[in-house]
Amino acid sequence: GETTCDGKKKMFELLAKITPKGRLLDLGCGPGTPFDGRSNKIQVIGLDIAPGMLSQMQARFPHYGALCA
Repeated sequence: GETTCDGKKKMFELLAKITPKGRLLDLGCGPGTPFDGRSNKIQVIGLDIAPGMLSQMQARFPHYGALCA
């Protein structure tokens, strides 16, 4: 099966192929992902069910939006 590392590698490969603009919704964001330096060109919104994870994400990436649901 596919591991989490394989999934992240695929995500970054896909991100490298697109022109960064607009919004990116990070579902189940946990403590946040740097998105390979693209977050200064796009609006990143992290969504997670755990308020503690959102707090960690906002500490690491204060410019990200946060939704708890």
